[in-house]
Amino acid sequence: MQFADPYFLLLLPLLPLVAWYASWVRRNRRGALRFSDLTRFKKIRPSSSLRWRHSVMALRLIALALLIVAAARPQSRETILENNYTEGVDILLALDCSGSMSAMDLDFKKRTRLD
Repeated sequence: MQFADPYFLLLLPLLPLVAWYASWVRRNRRGALRFSDLTRFKKIRPSSSLRWRHSVMALRLIALALLIVAAARPQSRETILENNYTEGVDILLALDCSGSMSAMDLDFKKRTRLD
């Protein structure tokens, strides 16, 4: 397999850096309340969306990696030769629109040869 634009593959080593930055942003973001009382919420179990948070990030990184590989345009070196022979009849319709066709015909009914 070869790539038409292999320079896009140089972006693949940057994916761990993107993952680290996304997790850093998630950890260092500020809460809605600066000083809140969290004692009431300690007994609450985390929701299922928090459990799937890392899976969603992994799927995003996989999608980004696949986009990078697609941008590199992988190409196969195999050449497949197919003989597509079809039989049929070719029809050509030619219409003469020159000045000689606009001449009046001999039947005197005021029709041109194109009518």
